[in-house]
Amino acid sequence: MANWDVFFYTRGFPSMDTERSMRHVSKLLTHPITIASTLHQSSPFKVGKELTPEGLRSIAALRTTLYPREELAKDGVTLLPTDTIRIFLVGARAEASLPPHIWLQLAHLFPQTPFHIHFIGPDAIPSKGVPNKPFSTSLDARLTFTYDPSFYHQYHERIGGTTHFDPYRDVFFLFSPGFAHPLTRNGWRSSVANMLETKCAVFVTGFDEEDMKGDMAAFEKSHEEFDWILKPGENVFRSLKRDVNLEDLRHQIFANWGIWGVRGKRYEVTQPDEE
Repeated sequence: MANWDVFFYTRGFPSMDTERSMRHVSKLLTHPITIASTLHQSSPFKVGKELTPEGLRSIAALRTTLYPREELAKDGVTLLPTDTIRIFLVGARAEASLPPHIWLQLAHLFPQTPFHIHFIGPDAIPSKGVPNKPFSTSLDARLTFTYDPSFYHQYHERIGGTTHFDPYRDVFFLFSPGFAHPLTRNGWRSSVANMLETKCAVFVTGFDEEDMKGDMAAFEKSHEEFDWILKPGENVFRSLKRDVNLEDLRHQIFANWGIWGVRGKRYEVTQPDEE
């Protein structure tokens, strides 16, 4: 997980001899590998540098599920299945349109863990035949996908609220959400508040430094009760392909250029001294 070159080499990818090949493949894989690199035990984010002490607590909780103790079934051969990790991609757009087999790269890095990936947002792919209705599909026993075109605060209320979530099994990723954008700023407020209430880790990316800083400023202005778990910085597994910002054709961007993370604030219970 040091960088794209090391990742491709250690994972046994065919040799890519041109920068053009690297750009296209990184654009395709940036979403699943950004998730994997954040959660993996060989993550490039180190404690005391990018990862805060609170971040270590959140990541350690998820890794207890991602890296279970090896227990054999009664036949003495088959490894027992672990709990499912649920990944909520809120405000899903490009990541919801990826071919499902691309997400197998995430499953390959955690071979004992099944994943349920939830694509949530108005731009998530609609159901076939029944517009604006959520639907689920499975690629294999390790990968299940749910597409839901609802806004997250609607989804959160529909599934039963905060009690439905577990910081040991659930994590949120928001890819370039646009917290600072004038047209979406107010719409994100209640959804982000619901995510923070769950006390699950929330990771956010931006397509350049300006976009990332703008989203962080808007986030801090709207929310006070949170802990930093990942300090803002460049994402090792950003897309290497230079794209054009459709809102400003003079502006060139890289998908998932930077990443930062937060979690709803947790308070330690303290006992008063006895007199």
